[in-house]
Amino acid sequence: MADRPILFSAPMVNAILREIRTPGAGKTQTRRLLKIKGKPGFFQFGVSDTRGYDWTFRRKDHVWEDFRHDDLMKLLPVQSGDRLFVREHWKACSQMDGIAPRNMSKGEPVFYLADSMVRELGCMMIKPGKHRQAMHMPRWASRITLDVTEVRVQRLQDIDGPDSANEGCQLNHWITGVYPEFDRGVEADNKTLVRKFSELWDSINGTPRKPGGADISWASNPWVMAITFTPYFCNIDQMAKAA
Repeated sequence: MADRPILFSAPMVNAILREIRTPGAGKTQTRRLLKIKGKPGFFQFGVSDTRGYDWTFRRKDHVWEDFRHDDLMKLLPVQSGDRLFVREHWKACSQMDGIAPRNMSKGEPVFYLADSMVRELGCMMIKPGKHRQAMHMPRWASRITLDVTEVRVQRLQDIDGPDSANEGCQLNHWITGVYPEFDRGVEADNKTLVRKFSELWDSINGTPRKPGGADISWASNPWVMAITFTPYFCNIDQMAKAA
């Protein structure tokens, strides 16, 4: 078990906050592109047809490798029992605009762009300063901690309606827009939730992140890690340390 950072956009942060306020109403899952520790550049991942093995892929040097399920799960970058501290878009006080986050004291006030909340840790926020990317949020400034309870390996399009809801999608309104809809039965509702999740995924991953990059859109149906978590509204260091 380990402590790790994880990035979320403002709409996803608000979905997690909704879950904290009203359990069962927000986001308790996230899907991330499958990565395997020590196997950069692997490809042709899938179910193994070799007796006694569950998964297979080709390494960067084109050599095939087969793994039993439990052995593969040990190589994922996120494990059940890990704690994830959420990094989100933020601002420090304007007086700190020329200071890098690594050089700030842990008592600096923080403005969170997702919901405009100000957390004053040791001194007052005079005026929010420049926008700072989520990736630059230091551990001490994080306000949300996720306790990972399950990690699964699956195709992106294997997601169902209930898991789409656990990703933060809703029938009456989507996180990034308003979709008035009526209850048309469980099957229709599940299709609607999956559609909304596919739209959500493509709003983030529909375009390659760099020229010539891999296609990880909904249509490409990539392999992903489906991470389930329990969210807590507190800094990770306010919780008991990971074992």
